[in-house]
Amino acid sequence: MPVNLTSVGFSPDSSTLYIAEGRQLILLDPNIDSLTRRLCEAAGAPLSPRQWRQYFPGTPYDPPCRR
Repeated sequence: MPVNLTSVGFSPDSSTLYIAEGRQLILLDPNIDSLTRRLCEAAGAPLSPRQWRQYFPGTPYDPPCRR
C-alpha cells in the first residue's frame, strides 16, 4: 500500500515527531526504543536469516525485531 507523506517535522522541544499522511496527522515519541518497538509491532515477524542476507548483504544477522 503506498504511503502519501506530505510533511514530517519535530515539535519545538523535539519531544514529538509529527507525520502528515494525507489528511491524517500522526504523533510519535521520537525515542529510538519507542520507535523501534512500534515499527516491530507493525512489521510482525522478524526477518529470517535468508531475508537478512538478501536485504543487508555482508552485515551480521542482527534484526531489531526479535521475538
